Amino acid sequence: MDVSVQYSGMLLNDVSHGHGNYPQPPFFQPCQFPTQLTDPENFKSHCLIDPQVPYICDLHGQIFHSQVSELSKAYTKHEKAFQIYNPVNNTIAPAIGIVVVKQLAAPSTIKEVYSDQEGYGCMFDDECGPRMDKIKLERFVNSYKTYARTYAHIIHNRWFSRAMIRDNQQRCPDHSKDRFNNIFVLVVVDGLANDNRKIPSVIIHTENEELRGYLSNIQLETATAINQNMHIALVIVDLIDQLGKALRVWQATNGNPPQHFIPTWAKIVFAVCILTSLLLVFVEHYIVRRKLIGKRASPGVKMESGKSKTHIMFGG
Repeated sequence: MDVSVQYSGMLLNDVSHGHGNYPQPPFFQPCQFPTQLTDPENFKSHCLIDPQVPYICDLHGQIFHSQVSELSKAYTKHEKAFQIYNPVNNTIAPAIGIVVVKQLAAPSTIKEVYSDQEGYGCMFDDECGPRMDKIKLERFVNSYKTYARTYAHIIHNRWFSRAMIRDNQQRCPDHSKDRFNNIFVLVVVDGLANDNRKIPSVIIHTENEELRGYLSNIQLETATAINQNMHIALVIVDLIDQLGKALRVWQATNGNPPQHFIPTWAKIVFAVCILTSLLLVFVEHYIVRRKLIGKRASPGVKMESGKSKTHIMFGG
């Protein structure tokens, strides 16, 4: 028997985990997902693993406390790259947010979306975000990929808060080419609830278009690691390390794709190889020709057409 309880903007399914493929509670709809800025109490009770890693939300308890030190080390390794200035309270804050969930519970109908104002209302109220029209709403309900991307986009805005990334002089500024920007990662280990396929997905969302090109491969590699049954804590450690490396390269190049130059020594070696090859071809041609001319000029010498160039060169 399933019992649904509405609690603090959160839908809890009180079910027995030993029977069937039941979803694992708790579930938050995108506009209700707790973050440090929007709902610190629920974030602390449902998300926070340890104060050492406030940038990670482990909603379904898949990471052990004993693994926190490894996560912290991965972040500290690239701490300067991850830090961003928060103009709201004049502080330095982590530029990344990672949410790890076992599954997502998507709506089954458009009517369900319209009827749940608390869970989905912000999708229609975001003045600076993409407009949710009928076609996009149908994709949101019928396509898991669209649902996950929209989910990540909304939580990105809640995690970092519009106030943190909005310019006071510009209502909806263009952050597509900001020097620094926030990165939000949604890691779904087993896909949609009640979907036996259990397809993992990793969505990396940033407002910076130039930065996206540095992060696209990380999405695929992280999802592949989950598919290979790597423990989720190790997956997140590697994810943080890869994000840090990508950010450092992006910052060092001012957002310009790194130019790949051929070193001088490689050019010299290549030129020597070409010259050596040409010289060998010339020597071979010269020796064979001299041999053939000499044999044709010698009376009484019978030509053997079956001999190769090697025989002619070294056999006489």
